[in-house]
Amino acid sequence: MAPYALDWADKEPIVASGGYDKNVLVWNIEHKLIKERNSLEGRDVKEFKKVKRLNECVKLQGHTENVEGVVFNPASSNDLCSVSVDKQIILWDLRSGKHSSKLTDIHGSDINCADWSSLNTHYICTGSSDQSIALTDIRKVLFSYYIE
Repeated sequence: MAPYALDWADKEPIVASGGYDKNVLVWNIEHKLIKERNSLEGRDVKEFKKVKRLNECVKLQGHTENVEGVVFNPASSNDLCSVSVDKQIILWDLRSGKHSSKLTDIHGSDINCADWSSLNTHYICTGSSDQSIALTDIRKVLFSYYIE
C-alpha cells in the first residue's frame, strides 16, 4: 500500500486511504490510539517507532487503476467517495462495505482529487487531468457543471 490519498472522517476516528494497489482501505484508529498511548506512557519518544502495524478494518475494491483521492461525507462517516485514474467516482457505504454508486463519464481523463461539500452534502467536486473541475449532484447525475 502506497497512499496517494488520505482523509480523516469528521465525526469518528476513521481514516481512509487509497493508492496504486487500486484499493480503498479504511482504518478505525480509536482502539489503536488508546492502546498505544497507554502502553507508551512515560516511555521515550523513540519507542513510538516500535508501534505495531495497524491493519485495515475494511478493504473496498472497485477501481481498476490507482486511487488518487478519497473523501468522507462531512455529515456521515459511513459515506466515502473515491476517485481514480480509471475515471470513476465511487460512492461507498461503509455499513455494507459495498459501493452505493459508480459515476462514470464525468471526466474525460484521470480523476485526481475530490472534495465533498460541507454546505450541501449532495454535491461533490472533482478535478481531473483533462484540466476541468466538475461539480456533481450525487442524487441525480443528469449533468455536472464544469469549470475550465
